[in-house]
Amino acid sequence: MPPDNGEQQIFSYSTDQEDQPVAAIVEAISWVTGIDIPSLEPLENVIDTDGLKQLFIGHEDRGDFYRSSADSSPEYPQVGFEWEDCIVTVYPGRITIEPSR
Repeated sequence: MPPDNGEQQIFSYSTDQEDQPVAAIVEAISWVTGIDIPSLEPLENVIDTDGLKQLFIGHEDRGDFYRSSADSSPEYPQVGFEWEDCIVTVYPGRITIEPSR
């Protein structure tokens, strides 16, 4: 378990595996909170896990889909939600978790 300092924790996951980032989020929340995975509130009760998979799996293969029309700089998807008293933010290949208490 990480030190209880209330700081943001950063985790990475592979964007080419079917159950990522969902499995990575569950494992990371368990690690940060110290709650065993079977005791966590189901992630499906908090966010659409199929939608997460569709948004983040195979992101690299989507080419210019995430390009801004204004300046052509890359825009990457980001999803944030609160779960188990933590603020979770998911990016392609990266998850940040910050205790909200």
